[in-house]
Amino acid sequence: MSKTTTQTKTRIEVDVALRQADLTSQEEKVLRMRYGIGMAADGQIQAHTAVNADVQAQIAAIEQKAIGHVRRQQAVIDRLRRIDG
Repeated sequence: MSKTTTQTKTRIEVDVALRQADLTSQEEKVLRMRYGIGMAADGQIQAHTAVNADVQAQIAAIEQKAIGHVRRQQAVIDRLRRIDG
């Protein structure tokens, strides 16, 4: 399988896994930004929050809530592990 095919398959699997986690659009965006999923570059959250501590706290709270949703979805965790490993 070519690298492009593998990347496309992985992107589709991640998208499906995030949708199955029943996240709000805000939670999904924060996770995508934090982990560089489907984004142009990793670390975009740090660039957005470097100036404002209140924004950092809000994003951290959103991220923790989103991760809680994901952890409750065993199927999502299994898919992400398969993709990572």
